[in-house]
Parts: sequence; C-alpha cells; structure tokens
Amino acid sequence: MAAADGPAAAPAARRRAPLALDSDRDFAGFVGRMIQGSARERFSDDQLDLASTRAAHRRVHLALRECRNEKDGLDITCWCREACGDEYRGLAACMRDAPAEPADRPRCGPECEALSRCVRGEWRQLLLAISPGPGPEDARERRLGDL
Repeated sequence: MAAADGPAAAPAARRRAPLALDSDRDFAGFVGRMIQGSARERFSDDQLDLASTRAAHRRVHLALRECRNEKDGLDITCWCREACGDEYRGLAACMRDAPAEPADRPRCGPECEALSRCVRGEWRQLLLAISPGPGPEDARERRLGDL
C-alpha cells in the first residue's frame, strides 16, 4: 500500500490530457504532405526564382535552408517556430501555464487551431509564390482569344 503513495504514483497523477493537435488528423496529413513535398530536388532554380517578395524569399529560405533536419528533411518544429512564431509561442505558453484539464478534453484547443491555421497558410503561400502561372499578358491574350 505504501508503494501507491510513493514516487511511482506521482507521474500518473500529473498526466495531462493530450493536445488538441494530437487528434487533428487533417493537420497530421497536411504535415505529412509538407514533409514529402519539401525535398530540395522537387524545386528547380527557375521555380525558386519566382519568389518575388521579401516574405516569399523568407519562406523559401526557411523551407529549403534554415529548417532542415540532419537527414535534410523539413524540420516541422523549426517551420512552426519561425514561420508562425506568435502562434507557436502562444501554444507553448498554454502548454506551460494552462491548468490540467480533464483527460477526455484536449488541451489548448484555440492555440492549436491558431498554429494549425498559420502553418497551413504559410506553406500554401510558399507554394503559390514559387508556382509558375500565366503572367498578366498571358491572361489578357487568353481572354481576348476566347472572344
């Protein structure tokens, strides 16, 4: 009986509910696609040159240089921290400061949602910035040709 009151009982009492991100299958799938699609060889120099704004250059730098792991894959934690700093820090503060919630309710729901939304948005912005597309002249010619 004394064993139940000892150090072995302490970790069980301190267990917390899982984070809301742990049960977000859509986000997990999106992150998986980010990792698979972020291999350097998937992007040509010409494509990377399409990044024309400062923000686009920063996203390219994060994805292809700064946020790489030892196996040269995308480091998701780095991407979250650097691309979505405010949301990342908000989630970190929630995890650190929030009182333990019931085990049946995920922790830090709004903070997890904010980080998920930001990560998706930043990755989409990266892909859009380096995606070739018709220029304004091409669009004008196509519209006139359709008349």
